[in-house]
Amino acid sequence: MASVDVPVALLGYGTVGAAVNRLLNEQADDIERATGHRLRVVKALVRSTDKERAFPVGGDVLTTDIRAVLDDPRIAIVAEVPLSRLRHAVAPYPSRSEIWLKLLERYESDG
Repeated sequence: MASVDVPVALLGYGTVGAAVNRLLNEQADDIERATGHRLRVVKALVRSTDKERAFPVGGDVLTTDIRAVLDDPRIAIVAEVPLSRLRHAVAPYPSRSEIWLKLLERYESDG
């Protein structure tokens, strides 16, 4: 059976957005095998397209124009995962949890 292409837009492409895109790329075969869907980021809304990114993207993926996301008929999923919500997604592994909690606490205190 052929896989279903699922174009995704991210609202934000900082630490979290870049990590989501990296994981979607690195785990693409596993996701496709498990679900029959190929998730790929086609747009990411950012404040500046000039900023260096942890996981660079090519082409016209990055945009500062919300209309480029809202008016793109290809986009099937729009995702936003603000860092403040990641507190609920902390893994049960002590070392990773401690690192995540410290990062979240630092982020929240910087505010």
